[in-house]
Amino acid sequence: MFLMLNLAPWRYRHIFTKQGGPITRIEFSEFPVLGRKCFQANAYLAPHLTGKPRPEHNLYSDADGTGTNLSAMVARYMAISEALERWAFHVKVRDFDRDLYGFDRDSSSNGMAAFPGLFAGQCRTKAYWEALERHCVIAWWDGRLTARERPTSWADVHAVQIEHPLGRGVMVILYKKCTPGDFFSYGHAAGHDFASASQRASIELCRNEYVLRCFRATHPTFTIDDLPQIKNIFERRLIFFSFPEGHALFQERLRTPVQARRPASPPRVMFDGPLLGPWSRYATVWRGAFELPTESCMGPKLDFFFW
Repeated sequence: MFLMLNLAPWRYRHIFTKQGGPITRIEFSEFPVLGRKCFQANAYLAPHLTGKPRPEHNLYSDADGTGTNLSAMVARYMAISEALERWAFHVKVRDFDRDLYGFDRDSSSNGMAAFPGLFAGQCRTKAYWEALERHCVIAWWDGRLTARERPTSWADVHAVQIEHPLGRGVMVILYKKCTPGDFFSYGHAAGHDFASASQRASIELCRNEYVLRCFRATHPTFTIDDLPQIKNIFERRLIFFSFPEGHALFQERLRTPVQARRPASPPRVMFDGPLLGPWSRYATVWRGAFELPTESCMGPKLDFFFW
């Protein structure tokens, strides 16, 4: 479907720096996703395009874009698209008109997507799924939305569907206990129905399991008391919720009803439109930004289920 609905082979034909493009290199390898043989690709932007040193990571790579798909070629295109999205984000979040795009109120890449399609609406749909996913997980953890558990086709994977008031799309959180190691991994995503959202979430679930397993292998004595050593708050949260203590909080939230003082209402749209720039030569970049339910998700709070 990806190849049929987009112009990636044409629009990305001059994507590498040696051809005047923004991408320095792409790496890819096989990457299993819950029993399926997939491929994962990482794309890297030319350093001068991000405008600042790469952040220090303990878990994730310093790639600017990652894509996972049954097809190695599609995974490659997905990684390029995500890197272009990051390029646009790095420029616009610091630009003079950043408030036009909602970056003055949410300085993250929430609700952003890039797609080399024929029509901008294709990218807008992808951005909506990103915005819905982020809004739902933040609002649910903040006590504003309800959730219900649903069965999955994977024996060791559990699913939680977040009920939301937007009227379009399904948001799912997948989680599993990973063995050996006895730690927990999570993945969440949105889509037009439960099946499509679950498929997207399964990729994040497996990516997180992979990076957590690698981290545990290189830090065999790491305990929950060592979390202050992790500089990136989002990586710190991912590790925290992988411990039994963090997963216990996750389960407690599942059992906790919505707080009456925090009613569920459709979020205000801060921005819904394209981000134009030099990346537009290759793909449409869109942001559909909902107002954050709470700013705590972006703060230093360790026990907030958002990364």
